[in-house]
This record gives sequence, structure tokens and C-alpha cells, in this order.
Amino acid sequence: MERALEVTDNSSKLEDENASSYSAFFQLDNLQPSKKGQRESVSLHVKMDGGYEFTTTLQIKIYNAKSTQHCDWGTTVHSIEYECHTDQQNNSIKIVKDTFR
Repeated sequence: MERALEVTDNSSKLEDENASSYSAFFQLDNLQPSKKGQRESVSLHVKMDGGYEFTTTLQIKIYNAKSTQHCDWGTTVHSIEYECHTDQQNNSIKIVKDTFR
């Protein structure tokens, strides 16, 4: 399954002129719940202006939307911040730090 997400540029809200900030929302409502003991891999592929891009994989667990017994387990992720450096030779972006909030 592949989805293109609508992305919002939030960079104008930042004080650092060398930083960028973007947001997108990924809805899980229509996906099948993960089987017991299994996790799903979600590949995140980001393409930026100038031909730069990076790919990373997120591991997720999908629960039944009506299930309440899992609400207190684990930590809900609201955002992920990536600190990146660009490689101009191959137009790639290297993630040097990730922060889950």
C-alpha cells in the first residue's frame, strides 16, 4: 500500500532560518488491526525541493478502533522530529537524530 500525504510547510514559524518544518497526518482507521505479537512496518519516503530525499521505516502496532483495553499501553507518538544533513554528491539526506514526541 502506498499513500501520498498532504504536507503542510510550517517553516515560517521557526526562528532558525536554516531549519524546515513540515507536517502530515496519517490516518489508520481503515487498516486491519495487527495480529497478536506482530508489528507493521511503515516506510516513510520524503522528497524535498532540489532532488533531496530520504527513506526511513517506522514500526507500528494497529489496534481495533473500538478497542479500549490498549489505550494505556505504550506511549502515543504525536510527532517525530528528524535532524538531518544533506549529501550534495548523491542528493540524499542523512538522518543524524530522531526525536519522538
